[in-house]
Amino acid sequence: MKIDYIESNKKLLPNIESPSKHFYYSGLNYIEVGYLVSKDQLGHYFDNTNLIPYLFNGKACITINYQQYFSNFQNGHGETQEIEIGVYCIPRLYKEKVPTLDLKDFLMGEDQTKLIGIYRIFVPCDDELAIDAGINKFGEPKFLANFKSSMPSYNDLLVRDWKISCNEFEDHRTMIFSLEINLEGLPRTISNISPITYYGYRDGELIGSRWNIHQPLDTFFIPENCENKVNLMFGSTTNNMGIEIKKILNGIEPFYIREHINKPVAIQSRPFFVV
Repeated sequence: MKIDYIESNKKLLPNIESPSKHFYYSGLNYIEVGYLVSKDQLGHYFDNTNLIPYLFNGKACITINYQQYFSNFQNGHGETQEIEIGVYCIPRLYKEKVPTLDLKDFLMGEDQTKLIGIYRIFVPCDDELAIDAGINKFGEPKFLANFKSSMPSYNDLLVRDWKISCNEFEDHRTMIFSLEINLEGLPRTISNISPITYYGYRDGELIGSRWNIHQPLDTFFIPENCENKVNLMFGSTTNNMGIEIKKILNGIEPFYIREHINKPVAIQSRPFFVV
């Protein structure tokens, strides 16, 4: 029997100059809120792209996720904060090759084609090196911003809520928007949809990448008429991101929350008396 061999097409892989072609996280705290909205509110973000919004029962899904992550380098340890605002989408070329799913099934990991991904439309970030890597390696629309955050921690068991404020970089007192998230009383489901597909544009070319979170995520589906679990507030800034997000999400209740709290890798236990 004759066996046909397919030679590798290296043109499918964008050139990356840095020695490490991947980015390794040594720690991650992460919270995401997802909203179902009319596709008409988001369609213009896909003008002149080869992507189209993926619809869950006729609705598009826009997500806001906050990340505080840590990374190790030769000269030390880095901490970065950023927010990714993105829309679930698919490449136009593959619109006939993806399953039809509702959002709950998708978040439970039912899409194993991994063609349904996130197209980031805004990514404020507080680290210039991360911004440079995000733009030039992964095609992210990153820009400088400042953050104030409070989140659950193994070292402070009294903190149960998430509070994140995204502020102007030049004027730290000027808020663009903020999120307050209360998970108390919400039913929790454990899931993980990794690898999570991301799409972006680099040098005018559509690229994709995968993000792997190597632990299960806590997912919370928000029941109808369960209000005040997420408080999204907007500042007086003229920042385009704040204006756009307010236009899309003002008055819209979230559909789900997804959370990951960094697990300890070592513990220094409490002291004891030597008697």
